[in-house]
Amino acid sequence: MVLLEITPPPTPQSLMDAKLRTLINKVKKEHDDDAVDRAIYATTVYILAFFAILIMAKQYVGEPLQCWMPAEYTGAWEKYIENYCFVENTYFVNGTTNIPENRQMRKEYELRYYQWIPYILSLQAVLCFAPKLIFKVLYSFSDLRVTDLVQLAYRETKSKFSQNSKVSKMIAMRLVVKKNTKVVIAFNWYLTAIYFLMKLLLICVIVVQLVIMNYFVASADVVWGFTILWQLSQGLDWRSNGFFPRVTYCDLQTRDIGQIRQHTVQCVLMINMFAEKIFIFMWLWFFCFLVIAQLNLLFWLYRSLAMRSKVRMVVDALKLHNVHPNRATVENFIRSFLKYDGVVVLRLIDSNAGYVQMAEVLYQLWVNFYGLPTAAKTISMPLSSATRNDADPLLRKMPLEDDITKI
Repeated sequence: MVLLEITPPPTPQSLMDAKLRTLINKVKKEHDDDAVDRAIYATTVYILAFFAILIMAKQYVGEPLQCWMPAEYTGAWEKYIENYCFVENTYFVNGTTNIPENRQMRKEYELRYYQWIPYILSLQAVLCFAPKLIFKVLYSFSDLRVTDLVQLAYRETKSKFSQNSKVSKMIAMRLVVKKNTKVVIAFNWYLTAIYFLMKLLLICVIVVQLVIMNYFVASADVVWGFTILWQLSQGLDWRSNGFFPRVTYCDLQTRDIGQIRQHTVQCVLMINMFAEKIFIFMWLWFFCFLVIAQLNLLFWLYRSLAMRSKVRMVVDALKLHNVHPNRATVENFIRSFLKYDGVVVLRLIDSNAGYVQMAEVLYQLWVNFYGLPTAAKTISMPLSSATRNDADPLLRKMPLEDDITKI
């Protein structure tokens, strides 16, 4: 006789746990953005997924709710009533208020969120990763493989056998090839547009996260996280403010032969002890990153769009290679060659691989734009127009040398 092992079907909780683990495995800190972006779409996802799994374990492995029972109900009835109250919501009435006689009025005090906490946290984790996913989809239409180039520069800085010069030349050559190749989507602005779109979406997602938390906590106070912290510091807890109460009430009916009996039982909602800490922490986390992300967006807008900032980046990087062009030369290089996307790529290399690596790549791009390296080196004496005409033809492309003005 062959015995077949029958595997029980997966429960919704196990399926959700598997989905969360899949999401965690897919979320990786890719070095094609900056630290603020990664903190929102990666670090935050890890934190939310951890909290979701923690609460799920408490709900379905431990005892999230325990109720005080009338003496006549024991054993199976006790388990049934606790499960019923957990599923059908409980309500909170503080110690100074009597329980309303009208059972419909009691519904106004119901807590509707505690069963859904793992799902709320999971939804928040997915929302945090959504802007990065949208960026990846839009980025796939671009011919510029900035992810590969920036991550190559990043890995090179972490390598024990670093060859910065060779890697920088390879990155510069790749950028030059793309600039000389006709593509469907223009090279000069597309990457910049979708990168700033991702940053804007990250800010919008944080706002949505705060709205979601306010909705489930049922608070009209926009800054309830700070309010709870202040109240806790004053010795006021859930007994007075009603946020995440530990003791709640539950109404249920039981049927005996010939009659329906109404019961009100008092329950201890232990899961709220964890929920309070988690929600306060996540609210403060999102609020802080709402401020940081907005400042970060303004910072990147200035660094990527303001000519003053772009000229300063090029001048400072070229100084490391003893190249001292005038401002007109630099602005021509930025407008004609780097454009918007080139500047963003260099800024990303700076953010991920370091300033020296970025300066090396920029120097290689400078050399590629003006031709031979000699054309980009410092000219010790100003060239007259006659001397300039007799000089190397590549030098004729460059304006006369003068001291760069302060930027």
